[in-house]
Amino acid sequence: MVAGAGGLRLLELARTARWAGWTLGGLVVWLMATSALSHPDYLPYFNALAGDEPEKVVVDSDLDWGQDMKRLSNRLREAGATQVTFNPFISAYLEAVHGFPPIQPMNPVTPSSGWNAVSLTMLKLARLGLYNEHPEVKLWPEQIKPAQRIGKGVLLWYFPPGGAR
Repeated sequence: MVAGAGGLRLLELARTARWAGWTLGGLVVWLMATSALSHPDYLPYFNALAGDEPEKVVVDSDLDWGQDMKRLSNRLREAGATQVTFNPFISAYLEAVHGFPPIQPMNPVTPSSGWNAVSLTMLKLARLGLYNEHPEVKLWPEQIKPAQRIGKGVLLWYFPPGGAR
């Protein structure tokens, strides 16, 4: 509403001040360009200034409504994953509907061998299920850089069996 009111004011000013018309036109082009560039991640996109890691600015459910589950499933299938350690924000029928391998619950302190996927909503808002309990505990995904980002809402790691973590 504020942007609309500002746009209307610039449109009124454009009758007498040429700069107002150019400013309004530039802002409209910027809005259209940022929308087009956010494809296909329209739902988690919220601000051009947030950059590639919007979770550093704010996390809410828009970042992860489960829209990346199909992408994650495809990536796990490509990798030949036989299981994944994952505490998803949206957990409904991931194995049956999206073809996930068997899902194991995540330990917030130590990653499991094999594939580990982390929902940014579960990491930032729920602390991987710890919530406000044990604030002294350092979560492993905050200490180890992810190997991949799947869409905007999921981070992915692979730890070889018996490998150092």
